[in-house]
Amino acid sequence: MKFVCLAILLSFGAIADTLAACGDPPAPGVNWRGCDLNGASLRRLDLNGANLMGANLTWANLAGTFLNHANLSGADMRRADMRAVRLRSANLTGANLSGADLTRAGLNRANLTRANLSGASLRRANLSRANLARADMTWADLIGADLSLANLEGADLGGANLSDADMEGAVLAGAKLTGASFPDGRKCRNCSIARCKR
Repeated sequence: MKFVCLAILLSFGAIADTLAACGDPPAPGVNWRGCDLNGASLRRLDLNGANLMGANLTWANLAGTFLNHANLSGADMRRADMRAVRLRSANLTGANLSGADLTRAGLNRANLTRANLSGASLRRANLSRANLARADMTWADLIGADLSLANLEGADLGGANLSDADMEGAVLAGAKLTGASFPDGRKCRNCSIARCKR
């Protein structure tokens, strides 16, 4: 009987740990998993290590906020204001950032595998060593962005503007580059895969 009670208590504790506390105030490590934060004003806060997995952050204001090492996998951040946000080593796997403003954002070493960045502004953003494998970056504004040593394997960069971007050491295996504007002024023609064809 004691073992049964102990098992129940442990199970309850594990469930409680996974439950989001959407009413909790913003703080490092806060658990807002799956919370509806549509249009929320969360600018210039310290949310390092926060759990925002699957959260709704559409149209939210996260400008200047610290989200280093945070979990934003599957989060919806369409049209969010994320200027100068800090997302170093954050998990953004499968996140929707289409149309978001990530100007001067710090995304170095972030995991953006299969993320949707279509139409996003990433001007002068730091994406050094970021994992962008199979990400949708169509028509993204990457002017002056740092993509050095980034993994862009299988990413779709169709129509993206990479003018003045730093792509030294970036992996482009299988990347779709049709219509992209490259740092050297080249406009990639149709069927440009892995390399920009004039």
